[in-house]
Amino acid sequence: MSKSLWADLLDSWAAEMTTETALSERSIRAYLADAEAFAAWAEAQGIEGPEQVTTADVREWRDSGAAGKAPSTVNRRLVSVALLLDHAGRTGRSNPARRVPRLTDVAPSDEGRALTLSEWRAVRRAAEAAGQLETALVCLLRYAGPRVGEIAPETARDPCPLLLGDITIGPRSGEVVIRRGKGAKRRRVPLVLEAREALTTYLDGERRQRLDAWVIRGRLPAAQREWWDGPSAPVIIGERGPLTVRGVRHIVERLGRDARLPYTLGPHDLRATFITALVDPEKYGLRKEAMPLHVAARLAGHASVDTTARYAAPSLDDLARWMDD
Repeated sequence: MSKSLWADLLDSWAAEMTTETALSERSIRAYLADAEAFAAWAEAQGIEGPEQVTTADVREWRDSGAAGKAPSTVNRRLVSVALLLDHAGRTGRSNPARRVPRLTDVAPSDEGRALTLSEWRAVRRAAEAAGQLETALVCLLRYAGPRVGEIAPETARDPCPLLLGDITIGPRSGEVVIRRGKGAKRRRVPLVLEAREALTTYLDGERRQRLDAWVIRGRLPAAQREWWDGPSAPVIIGERGPLTVRGVRHIVERLGRDARLPYTLGPHDLRATFITALVDPEKYGLRKEAMPLHVAARLAGHASVDTTARYAAPSLDDLARWMDD
């Protein structure tokens, strides 16, 4: 199979996804980018066509591009290759990409890595460029500090942990209620202005527009439309329904890449930034006193103050800042 035939295969697959599936343009671009990378790699290995691809080939390609990437990203690349080979006629058990084990997506630690002020600003700019959903999501994680499992379900079949009734936004104050915290503990976290503004814009704008689009496309019965604006409806929704933990992580990872961070950004990093800003506000240019550890622990949902204290451990940059005249 020559290079032009690889290109023909990719072109026909792109056309099929565009005309015969409900995938978004963003998803199609992601799948194609992965498939193009695999096709280029296969040609370089002397693999003449999809019928010659073996399980060992796919595993080698997976491992060659896994360095520095999150398991979810590597697994998405495998899915892209599997779909490409499906399109080429290698379906079911004959598809080698479907026989390669996915990487285990181990949940990140509760501590994470706190962003610097410049890194957070870059992520915020990337989110604002991406859309209202992305901005609301990162502001909720950064300024309220929930764990990703406290705002999104593990799978589409699980109940959503964060509902519209859990968020209260007024002209001068607001709060979010975390109903399903770690250890089945419930906590209330005040929403600062930045979070209130981002959430209000999303709830009144992109979220309602998305629901209206569901009705128009027949994905949501008109009679059920009102329920989705009620207190029992999920807050964070994607193009097909409530975002899952995996969907939230995918968005945050993408924003980290767009912000050109030198590491893979995760929701836990934004949570770590929230907690670090409570115990060391000067690090983020905030003119307020450091919050007592026992209060910060309550907002973070930590069972032990010792866990919160880890965020107060100074780095070399912190020591230099404190010692600077």
